[in-house]
Amino acid sequence: MPEIVIDLLSASVLGLDTETTGLDPRSHRARLVQLAAPDGQVYILDLFRLDAGLLAPLFDPTEGPILVGHNLRFDLGFLAEAGLPVPNGSRLFDTMLVAHLIEDGADRFPAGHFSLAGVADRYLGIPLEKTLQVSDWSGPLSNEQITYAARDAAVLPRIHAVMTERLREHDLERVASLEMRALPSLVWLERTGAPFDAEGWGTLAEQAARRQVELDHELTRVSGTTSDQPTIFGETAGTVNWGSPEQVKRVLTERGHVVERVDEATLARLLDVEPLAQLLLDYRDAAKRVGTYGLDFLKHVHPVTGRVHADWHQLGSRAGRMSCSKPNLQQVPRDRAYRACFRPAEGRALVKADFSQIELRIAAEIANDERLIAAYAAGEDVHTLTAAEVLGRRNGSVTKDDRQAAKALNFGLIYGAGGPTLRATAKTSYGVELSESDVMTFRRRFFDLYAGLKRWHRGQPGEERPVDTRTLAGRRRLGVTRFTEKLNSPVQGSGADGLKAALALLWETRDRCPSAAPILVVHDEIVLECDVADVEQAREWLTDCMTRGLSSFLTRVPVVVEATIEWDWSGTPLAVESAEGAA
Repeated sequence: MPEIVIDLLSASVLGLDTETTGLDPRSHRARLVQLAAPDGQVYILDLFRLDAGLLAPLFDPTEGPILVGHNLRFDLGFLAEAGLPVPNGSRLFDTMLVAHLIEDGADRFPAGHFSLAGVADRYLGIPLEKTLQVSDWSGPLSNEQITYAARDAAVLPRIHAVMTERLREHDLERVASLEMRALPSLVWLERTGAPFDAEGWGTLAEQAARRQVELDHELTRVSGTTSDQPTIFGETAGTVNWGSPEQVKRVLTERGHVVERVDEATLARLLDVEPLAQLLLDYRDAAKRVGTYGLDFLKHVHPVTGRVHADWHQLGSRAGRMSCSKPNLQQVPRDRAYRACFRPAEGRALVKADFSQIELRIAAEIANDERLIAAYAAGEDVHTLTAAEVLGRRNGSVTKDDRQAAKALNFGLIYGAGGPTLRATAKTSYGVELSESDVMTFRRRFFDLYAGLKRWHRGQPGEERPVDTRTLAGRRRLGVTRFTEKLNSPVQGSGADGLKAALALLWETRDRCPSAAPILVVHDEIVLECDVADVEQAREWLTDCMTRGLSSFLTRVPVVVEATIEWDWSGTPLAVESAEGAA
């Protein structure tokens, strides 16, 4: 066995694949490890009969062959549970991630498009039979299973050779390197999981169910849609299913509103004229809490660890942002009561950090807007600046409400939001009422103030002419037609670039705070869990990695990271004396 490892170490590239007894690395095991050399020779190792530690030299964090796999997050997670180290991203090449980068994937292709079979067929013209993928890998193995496992690994070095050339051809090498560097941090994130208070969550789920019933009754009363027939419980029932968009649309139409959809933006525009609008928004919020974030959510609490180990998807959107599923922790209600359920055990704490005004800063750099760049360089509050110049609140007279209105303008107008959308967003997200004439006036003043943004907008071709957008790291999105997406994709995508650079740095410098590990990543926010005694050390480390990560792409605009120390994800502050006492 040591001789095989020595031979494999001399290869420049190794295909890496595993076969496992299930999908959960905390409850199941890696059975086979397949290692394929570029000459086509494949070594298959049975971890039920061999100690995984014998392979450790091949998984050295910094030295050894490039390990080529497909969805390496899965394989490395199982191998880490078997005791093998996770290599740094400089040693990794994930053919699934690279296929996404080359083809601008995420959500625009059918299921299976980015599977190993799909990629092998497109890049090599080799069909892979995958029926044995779901066979039983926990018992005696057949010759067919062994052959299947070998074929999957054997194609990986060949796909790597083709993809390497494609990356060079499309100028995607920098962003591919970034994705590989970030990959180990996702393995880390999934293995750590999020600490969770299941009992507290159950109480909230019951409260949400009661609230949904109350809102159903109130909608029925206000709309006058009470049935003549009582229920078997003697209550008066309604004739409308308030969870049905078609039935809601019919009710609103009967009440004199011409609506094509009954989405949140439409309901927001009706808030001033229709008493059902706010009730419907509240009802949908309660329904989501009962469904997605109700008692059923508790099935995601792992029976072994008591934590929530979600699936984190590195390329979850075409803009390059990460996404999350099973469950989606990025969409947990912002209500403090829900987020307080993400709470570590005694002696542990959270450090949460996010980028300040990341999208405005990136837009300033991409658009080369001198006024915005100068404001950030001088440390000005851009929301206050917009309020003073656009709303006409000079001489230090900017109020809290003025600043909220300025935030709505800043975050809406950088992406070309139209009048109705801007008014609805200002109302629902910022609690600000803007009239049609306000929007017209403020829009003109905004683009007079930020002339670089205006030039950037005007430089975009019409929707009849698709364009390929690029982020600051070179990430591309193909054939973008919608005006707002031509603006949004490079900005949000560059934010994703900066966040992934930060995650890569966290992994590569994790010895700076050994008790800390990431537990949540929400767009421009990273949350670490660490020992209470190490909170200041963790905050300094996280702030540094996030600042350096985004600064590698922003050259003219300074990066600001805001970090807090908390008992839980809701923001309950950690008393200074608690941290000092623990230290």
